[in-house]
Amino acid sequence: MTKMINFGQDVTVADLRKFIRGGHAIFTLESQKTQVHYTYRITKKEAETWVNGKYVQNPQGYIYFISFLHSGDSYEYMGVLDPDDLTIRLTKKSKITNDALVYKAITYFLTALKAGVFAQNLTIYHANKCSVCGRELTEPESVRLGIGPVCRESA
Repeated sequence: MTKMINFGQDVTVADLRKFIRGGHAIFTLESQKTQVHYTYRITKKEAETWVNGKYVQNPQGYIYFISFLHSGDSYEYMGVLDPDDLTIRLTKKSKITNDALVYKAITYFLTALKAGVFAQNLTIYHANKCSVCGRELTEPESVRLGIGPVCRESA
């Protein structure tokens, strides 16, 4: 199991939005009231479209898939994340509904971020891996932000 690290106290909403858009974000949301927690993974993949018998890059750029830790180290597909609007679209392959607590927790977090604030009574941890390249973080500023120094420059 990966050791999760609390984001630094001075992390901003903009920092968290950048973290989520990194493409390799793994993070846990824990309720300060109930101590119930859920771990999520957001992965970014180049969007492709089938044109004239071959795949070409879609002009929309990337698709963000969101999964949640289901059992052990196994992640289960949740849906597609709109990284700009911070909304999740459940699809035919989603095995949960919008009534599931794991879905409600992430939408609570994302709704607050969209409003430019932090979700009340929620602690956010990351897996100490850069959300862009997936490498382990060692520099204190990188650990605080969840993104390494080289990737911060390009994100």
